[in-house]
Amino acid sequence: MKKIFILSFFRRSNKNTIPKLVSGFTLIELLMVITIIGIILVVSLAFLGSAKSKGNDSSVKSGMASMRNQAEMVYGANPSLGYKSVCTGKGSPEAIKFAAMFAQATSTGAGTSYCAGDMGAWSIFVKLKSGGYWCVGSSGASKVMPSMPSAPNQTTSCK
Repeated sequence: MKKIFILSFFRRSNKNTIPKLVSGFTLIELLMVITIIGIILVVSLAFLGSAKSKGNDSSVKSGMASMRNQAEMVYGANPSLGYKSVCTGKGSPEAIKFAAMFAQATSTGAGTSYCAGDMGAWSIFVKLKSGGYWCVGSSGASKVMPSMPSAPNQTTSCK
């Protein structure tokens, strides 16, 4: 008797009366997982964006550091012009290379730049993506300045 009862208990005679066990996820569970993944992506993208701008700023700074040597090569190629041909990109292959380096730094930065040179000095400013202007000049200083010089074509040191 016990054997018949157990067999009949596990055997379904009517499929509509006993519900099937269904495995899977509910809609709420899926929405929670999607929400958590979305939050993680937003946070990670915010950190990656700031890392990218810091990388661009580092590239501008290193490129402008090598421009100091190039400016001295421009001066050495034609000392009678002083540093006037540094920003024009005319007069010597060194000046053309300096102008190309300056254009590269400007495009890597935030797109705003300033270059001035006269007989005895030169200075360049490039806007950084993180804010401020990186200044390099013949004085030997390299630092962040809050703004560019107000007078155009005026050599301003980065002191």
